[in-house]
Amino acid sequence: MILVAGMRHSGSTALFNILRLAYESMGKKIFSDYCERIDLLSLDINDYDVVLIKIHEPRDDMVELADVVITTTRDLRDTVASAVRRGFYLLKQLNSVVEYSKYNRLLHSFWSSSSDYNFVYEKFIKDGIKEVDNILQYLDIKGGMSAEICEMVSDLPTDNYATTLLTPQHITDPERKESFSSTLQLKDIIEIERNNYAWLIDNGYELK
Repeated sequence: MILVAGMRHSGSTALFNILRLAYESMGKKIFSDYCERIDLLSLDINDYDVVLIKIHEPRDDMVELADVVITTTRDLRDTVASAVRRGFYLLKQLNSVVEYSKYNRLLHSFWSSSSDYNFVYEKFIKDGIKEVDNILQYLDIKGGMSAEICEMVSDLPTDNYATTLLTPQHITDPERKESFSSTLQLKDIIEIERNNYAWLIDNGYELK
């Protein structure tokens, strides 16, 4: 079982589809889905060559079941900005961009402790083919198809959630013109940085 795990709004759905498409192209019998949608007790993983699960919420049982945990990482401020643009339900429940940043940091911390490989969103945006090459090599998936997979992932339909886990609201900035600076108020950026200073520094993100 492969888990794509970690913080929200950090490229996990893109990575999920990268791996799904890679294994499908190899002719593997694959089960792929979002953890909250499946009944693990009724799933016989031995029926499949590959079981690929996307997950965010902390689950000790899933850590124990997983053969490989791949985490995704993105600037916390940009994950919050993405949630704002999307009108994300959990952000509305918390009613605070600062609290949402802390929640997302906790998700990252939980899964990072079990991570076998970390997929960094900013590196993927900068050089998608290289980053896809790297993850496929790590998983011993045959090379030579990274460019094709990147093209397919960029053109996935948003009306086939059962397969892609994508919704029309998923991609909030298709032209890559937005950032946390253009989405969040300065006072909120400052508070997010104050509350997550060590995390931002440790993960290589510059402060505003």
